[in-house]
Amino acid sequence: MNFGALEWALIQGISMIAARDPARYEKVKLPTMFGDRLKLFDKMVRHEVTDTACLEAHTSLVSQIQTLANTRNDLIHGPWFDIPGTNIDQVKGKLIKRQLLLGELHAPTAARGVTPAEVATAVNEAHEMTKALSSHLAKVRSVLPKKP
Repeated sequence: MNFGALEWALIQGISMIAARDPARYEKVKLPTMFGDRLKLFDKMVRHEVTDTACLEAHTSLVSQIQTLANTRNDLIHGPWFDIPGTNIDQVKGKLIKRQLLLGELHAPTAARGVTPAEVATAVNEAHEMTKALSSHLAKVRSVLPKKP
């Protein structure tokens, strides 16, 4: 849920900037992958914003979100670990089969298993990043040059 809220805030940022000049951005397609959306947002902000302090904050925030996105990818694409009382286990044969199945759909990844503590931390970070991104969008909106 928190990762979805972060992605929604990112889409809002892309939309906010695109709405300023629809003719310029009409052919820009919204990427489906989170990382590509983050890159598009970063590129758009860097093109539109000239305020140095805002750009410095932007660079830091994008870096933090990218780090969190890497953890998110580990959560989504990492191996399933043995969960007592279930039939989900880390038997090597099952993992190899799973990797082969995923390999047909995804490029090989170096996803790692994430501990329950890391999951809790990532969820909390996603919540905090969503608040930070929303605040940043307000700042970006305030420093954007006026439309001609």
